[in-house]
Amino acid sequence: MTEMDTKRLENIILLILLLLNAFLLSMVLSERADARQETDETVEMLTRLLRANDIVVGAEADLVQSAPAACTVVRNMELERQRMEGLLGSVNTEDQGGSIWYYYSNRGQLVMRGTGEMDLLYDGDAVKKRGDPLKAATRLFSRAGLELYADGARLSGEELSICCCWNGYPVYNARLSFDFSGEQLQLVTGTVVFNTESETGEVGMDSVTVVTRFVELVTSEGFICSRLESLTPGYLMAVTRSGESTLNPVWRIATDTGELYINALSGQVETVA
Repeated sequence: MTEMDTKRLENIILLILLLLNAFLLSMVLSERADARQETDETVEMLTRLLRANDIVVGAEADLVQSAPAACTVVRNMELERQRMEGLLGSVNTEDQGGSIWYYYSNRGQLVMRGTGEMDLLYDGDAVKKRGDPLKAATRLFSRAGLELYADGARLSGEELSICCCWNGYPVYNARLSFDFSGEQLQLVTGTVVFNTESETGEVGMDSVTVVTRFVELVTSEGFICSRLESLTPGYLMAVTRSGESTLNPVWRIATDTGELYINALSGQVETVA
């Protein structure tokens, strides 16, 4: 084969590769366009369904989402100690019996229970607010490997209330209260999620199904509202035994008249304290 033939063959191969890449790119773009069209059609369908029941959709409401899967989480004492050191620095520990552990250092003291409940008391000015209590709380707990759900934060005076997350989803009844005094954080009380996943369960219903269920509740059970503000998937935690809990997927539906939590497995309305 001459050098000219070799060059011609290389050009043919290059052309084939370019054509193949162009074909694959067109396939990807086509799939994305189809997905966008399907999403738009789903949003339009749900919007019409809600409008037919005199409910308008808020600009912030995302009507096409998926729910997480149920899972079981357990207490891992080694990881728990690492979390406590993220909150208090180098800690000493005491087993107080009944799945209650006491952690303490020169920064403060913390009691952790087998239900996930905790009480954390800081000494003096161990943690400063620096003007923004939410940033101070999320920064502190991220160092301990604990994710907080910033979008669900509630601030009343010097008290901040915020729920924990699991894999990016809010756990609505695993909520912590941060009490500040001036620029210092003094007390954190509430419930955290255990730190190790041991089992994964059923995936919850998607947003199409839950919006349909929501309309059923409006029409048959007298839930009154005129605007759907937001639709957010998350979890509710149920402690099954000391050191173990189930995270059940739920949907939080915020309306102009209040909040509604729908179990993503059963479709039943849940009560969240």
